[in-house]
Amino acid sequence: MGPRNKGSIIRRTDLDKTPISEIFRGQLRSRVHRYGDQVTDNVQPFFTLPLYIEKANTVIEAIELMTNKEPIEGMTCSKTNREVEAWQQVSIEELPLVLV
Repeated sequence: MGPRNKGSIIRRTDLDKTPISEIFRGQLRSRVHRYGDQVTDNVQPFFTLPLYIEKANTVIEAIELMTNKEPIEGMTCSKTNREVEAWQQVSIEELPLVLV
């Protein structure tokens, strides 16, 4: 649910199920919040996690960096067309059975 118990817009990308995808596929959720507007979620499959290992000392730190809130500049409100404060956050929606 978004702010004020309003639903969010969810977009999903699905892949065909194969024996390999059943074992190694996970799901990432990318959530965009715009002040005063509806939350937008994109759920996409992954086979590898996009970790920033150059900036981290451990895998846990890399996952924390990936899931931190990031401000987005230049976003506008769909109702007023004015620039608003916005941020994006990635979360792991579903882990694969095997994460290598």
